[in-house]
Amino acid sequence: MVRTNSKPLSETDMLARLKDGEASVPPLLIRWTAGTGPRGGEADVTAEVRWEGREFRFVAELKGRSTPRTFVNAVAQSREYAARAGRYPMIVLPYLAPERLDELAGLGVSGIDLCGNGIVTVPGELFVLRSGSPNKYRESYPIRAVYRGATSLVARALLLRPVSESLSDLDGFIRSRGGAITLTTISKALRRMEDDVLIERKGGWARLLQPEGLLDKLVASYEAPKLRKTFIGSTTLDRAALGDKLSQLESRAVFTGQSSTERYAVMGREDRLRVYCESTSELVEMLGADAKPGERFANLELYETVEPTVYFDARLDGRTPFASPIQAYIELATGDKREQDVSKQIRSLILREAGQIEGGSDGDE
Repeated sequence: MVRTNSKPLSETDMLARLKDGEASVPPLLIRWTAGTGPRGGEADVTAEVRWEGREFRFVAELKGRSTPRTFVNAVAQSREYAARAGRYPMIVLPYLAPERLDELAGLGVSGIDLCGNGIVTVPGELFVLRSGSPNKYRESYPIRAVYRGATSLVARALLLRPVSESLSDLDGFIRSRGGAITLTTISKALRRMEDDVLIERKGGWARLLQPEGLLDKLVASYEAPKLRKTFIGSTTLDRAALGDKLSQLESRAVFTGQSSTERYAVMGREDRLRVYCESTSELVEMLGADAKPGERFANLELYETVEPTVYFDARLDGRTPFASPIQAYIELATGDKREQDVSKQIRSLILREAGQIEGGSDGDE
């Protein structure tokens, strides 16, 4: 049975589940004893692990959630208590994913979950690993798609400006780059990113810790924008001339990330021009005889969409609107092998900009 946690399990509930045998690592026998907890200066529980007539003593830190931030804190606390008590460190969480077990092995820290996974290690004497059991305690988040769609504007904004003084400050910055999102959504998105150990925050203040990790999340969660209409045809206009036309529209229009590549990276130019626009009919009407529909000799694609991510942080080169380097990177990173290779150049640019801003530059081009 899969449980969805809207609230963390309490330490009392966790200990009861341990004593009921929900956390086990055969062939080891484990006896759990409640400790005084942090207020008493001790770990939450002690664990006596028996194997082939030998006994090993651990101090264990219990946590009712399985987020990356909880994992990091539990490891640090267990090591502190273990050093103080002269025992071995252990953590107990509702679920430990395979990558978490690998991390624990590298740290020399034991860990057991309530799903049947665990690692118990004593340097030079004992190493038992069990993995592969599914997560029965899935986390429940108010917003699940933090790294895609409109909510991803929060993550994208932090990549552009890694330190934000308050929720209203971040909201203002998002709006200044062409986005719009509620303060409630911003707050919930920040909470999730904090749980994922991508940012640190105090109240509304937030600072990006892992720009590379955040980029990876955006790529892994990316879904192509939903299109309302598509126009395929041919044009005699070059990129600059078409860009000048786009800038004259009343509605928004911008070259796609793919067609913005040359703005940020070295790549062989493609003849086909691709554009996101809020109204294909308005754009086609403006182009007039400069745009002819038809698949034959097609070099122009217009994608009608109101997805906010494609217009966010658009960069002007003269009068030509290019997609944000973040949008360009994500599109290429989710493309074919050649595009993925080129995307690395833009990734470096984004990370470099983030570093400059954190050091005091405004980062605008």
